[in-house]
Amino acid sequence: MRDEDPRKFLATLTKEIADETLDEGSRQMACLIYKNFISNKNKDAKYQDYWINLDREFKDQMKMAILATLASPEVKVRRQVA
Repeated sequence: MRDEDPRKFLATLTKEIADETLDEGSRQMACLIYKNFISNKNKDAKYQDYWINLDREFKDQMKMAILATLASPEVKVRRQVA
């Protein structure tokens, strides 16, 4: 999904992170994958500055959903998001 539709990939990860009904392990993994993607940990030239070049509205939606997760009752998820 990352290579086929990166925006959908980020939106799906965000949904996973924010979903309180899911187990904390999968939410933590989604946080890690999200962070690695937007920071381009793999040094993939295709995704260089991908986050920076996204439109503001999309980024704001992702940020708000992620920030709302800081209020999660799951301590490990809050730490991973932070």
